[in-house]
Formats: sequence, C-alpha cells, structure tokens
Amino acid sequence: MNVERLFTRDDVQTTAEAPSGEALNVERLFTRDDVQSLLRRLTGMNLQEKLFRERRLSRPQRSHFALMTDEAFQKTVKSMRNIGEHFLQFVPVLEPRCSSTTVKSMRNIGEHFLQFVPVLEPRCSSTVILAKDPELDCFDESKFVFTDLSFGLGVRIRSVVVRETDGTLRSASPEERDRMGRVYRGHPHRPVNEPQLFKQPYLQVC
Repeated sequence: MNVERLFTRDDVQTTAEAPSGEALNVERLFTRDDVQSLLRRLTGMNLQEKLFRERRLSRPQRSHFALMTDEAFQKTVKSMRNIGEHFLQFVPVLEPRCSSTTVKSMRNIGEHFLQFVPVLEPRCSSTVILAKDPELDCFDESKFVFTDLSFGLGVRIRSVVVRETDGTLRSASPEERDRMGRVYRGHPHRPVNEPQLFKQPYLQVC
C-alpha cells in the first residue's frame, strides 16, 4: 500500500496549525472524524494474518468447531470483521481524573481484596451403593460411568453413577463427578489439551 496516496491536499491543510500565542488542543484534533479516518486507513485490517491467526492467551479457552453453510460462513466472517473494526478504534485522549475519586476507588479496591474467603466444609468422599448385580460380574474390564444429561442442571445436582466391574452400581465420587462435569462443561481456568486432529494441517487433510 502506498502511504502517500492516502493523503490529499485537503487532508494536509487542517486546522492543526494554531494561531501564534494559542495552545493547540491535541484532544480535539485527535478525535476529529477526518483524523480518525486517516488513522484507520493507515492501520488497515488483515483478517487472515492478524485477526484469525493463532495466538497465546493469558486465559485458556476451549476451541469451537462448527459445520456451516456458505451463507453462515460469510455472516460469521462479517461479524468478525465488525469486531475487528471495533477493536481498531483508537483510544481517545481523556482528561485526568479527580484525585478524590482516585483515592476513593483505590480504597474500594483495597477493601475488596481484604475480604476474607469463606471456609467451606470438605466434600464427602464416601460413595453410596445403589445396587449389586452379581450376574454382571466380570462382564467387562472397564468401569461404566452414566451421567444425567438433562438440560439446565448444575454440576453438583446432576446425577452421576458408576458401574463397577463386579456389577456394583454406586454413586460417583467427587473426583469422578468433576471429571465428568468437565466433559460437558469446560472450566475457564483449566486448560484443555486440544487434539492434533483439529489443527492444521491435519484438519485440512480430514
């Protein structure tokens, strides 16, 4: 892109030159529509190499894969372009905050971090035996975990039971409940190892 072509004679002859003896209002000059338009044209937006590229995040997020039609794909790309244009907006120059407001906000933040964390009772690790079926003894070498998939249930309310290899049907332990709950509902602070199948170039081959 030729940067010189972005500027015209009208763009250069702005009111940036203040009369002698008067201070230049930088904030008003920066927030003008023509200046913001020039900044956006100079910056540009590269969807493929910038917006859609892989990047390291401070907080791991679960990847989302979807099969969509051409119309849905174009609609998604347009939505991502709008999001990119939103984040490309330049931050306006703000006036300094009042000192009294700053002290009050810092005091509120300090009081928030001084709050004591409530002590929770430890979870009961014991399990409840629901049934014993000797005819299922040695039916398989692995345990079977059954999870209630009803919509709208919380992790602690959702029923999870385990069928042992000897035929015993029992309730799931807290560790087993956490593992199964994570399958259906990810945790934002627990990273998930994404399979190589869903990455390039393996995804393109599939």
